[in-house]
Amino acid sequence: LHDGMRVGPERIPAIVRIRLLGWDVDLFSSRSDYDLACLERATPAVVEGVEIKVVSPEDLIIHKLHKLKDDRRKLLQDAADLKAIAEARGDALDEAWLRKWLEPTDADFVLRLRTLADSEMVQWLSSR
Repeated sequence: LHDGMRVGPERIPAIVRIRLLGWDVDLFSSRSDYDLACLERATPAVVEGVEIKVVSPEDLIIHKLHKLKDDRRKLLQDAADLKAIAEARGDALDEAWLRKWLEPTDADFVLRLRTLADSEMVQWLSSR
C-alpha cells in the first residue's frame, strides 16, 4: 500500500488510511448493513478530478465513536472533532439516524455534545 496504512488482519481491511493533499483520509470498506446505508447517504465530491463519496456528519460521528471503542490513541483529537461537528451542525443533526445506528447512551451523548464541557466529554469517552 503506497503512502497509507491498513487496519485489521483481514485480506480486505476495515480501514485504509491515506494522505491526500496534506490530509489523513480514512477509506472504509463496506461490510455491514450500516456501512451500506452510510454509503448510500454519502455525498459525491470531486477531489483532483476524481469523484469520491464523503460521509455525512452523522456518519462521521458514528464512525468515530465506533473507532474509539477499540482505539483511543487519538482520543483528544476525536473528541475535538466530535464537538466541532456537533457545534457546526447544531440542531440539524439527524437524531433519528443517530438513534437508529448508535446505542442509546451513545446517541444521548452525541445530542448533548454542544452543552458538555470538554472535560466531561473526554471523561465520558474515556469511560465507555
